[in-house]
Amino acid sequence: MLVKILKSTRDTPPMSEPSVAPPSHARLLFGVMLIVVILSAFTLIAIYGISRANAPQVMITKSPCLRFEKANFAATNESITGAKWINHHIRLDVLVIENCCLKDFEVDWVVSGQVIQVNIRSPLLSVTEACRCVCPFIVHVDLGPFPSGLYYVTVFHHGAVIGETSGILN
Repeated sequence: MLVKILKSTRDTPPMSEPSVAPPSHARLLFGVMLIVVILSAFTLIAIYGISRANAPQVMITKSPCLRFEKANFAATNESITGAKWINHHIRLDVLVIENCCLKDFEVDWVVSGQVIQVNIRSPLLSVTEACRCVCPFIVHVDLGPFPSGLYYVTVFHHGAVIGETSGILN
């Protein structure tokens, strides 16, 4: 009888496993990492958008061609002809001499503490676009907003220094 009981225990099928298997550690780790990456991406996008919204911006406009014979300038050399320090903005008027057919100027600028470097440049004109004349232009550059303080500005035209100025923003 004892033999028969042991034999019957061996013949019984093992207990059935649950139909839903628990998630493996690799799947769980992947899910957690995916959530962290998504949350990090949203955080970076939010921070970048906020910092760009508060970052100083530049706006440029230019005068029409000021013919040399009509221009009333003390000198026809490129220079800073005006600087205003108003409402946390720096407004510069810069005299540059360029091809008469130039339509736009480009401005690159770098801020390092209270030192600001502004580089005014013109896009290259093709042979068909360029005219056989040069004109003095006044380029109006509006930089800001900046925190209050003393600022030093150096203006370049195609990489050459054409003027420096400094002022206090309140």
